[in-house]
Amino acid sequence: MDLIIPLSEHRELVTTQTVHSHVEAGIDTLVAIRPPKPTAHSAN
Repeated sequence: MDLIIPLSEHRELVTTQTVHSHVEAGIDTLVAIRPPKPTAHSAN
């Protein structure tokens, strides 16, 4: 199964599982959505 997530420069998407981990559908998280990390470009 494929998981398709639209990318956004307004959020950082971080995987929460390691490759080949067994997960339970609807129970285990796959992606954490966080505010983007500040960069030198965004500080201006």
